[in-house]
Amino acid sequence: RLTIDGLSAGTDPRKVAEDLRTSIAESFGKKYKNVTSSFRSLEDGIETVKVAGVPRPTATFAINVEFQGGEEFAQAAAPRIPKKK
Repeated sequence: RLTIDGLSAGTDPRKVAEDLRTSIAESFGKKYKNVTSSFRSLEDGIETVKVAGVPRPTATFAINVEFQGGEEFAQAAAPRIPKKK
């Protein structure tokens, strides 16, 4: 399980955060089982940031990601240690 806290910006910062949440779930789903990602919080920000010189609204968010590894992944992810000859 992991939590990602962040700030998104754009013409629709909530959509930017949603796109990130979806992308994370899809990426983790390629390597892990039972992947879920959900917002713990998603709120309009109080500040603006400049994107390409244009002020854009922001949103703050926290995304909870849960997934199951398993032995298949543990074996594949283990670093290889070269054998000495």
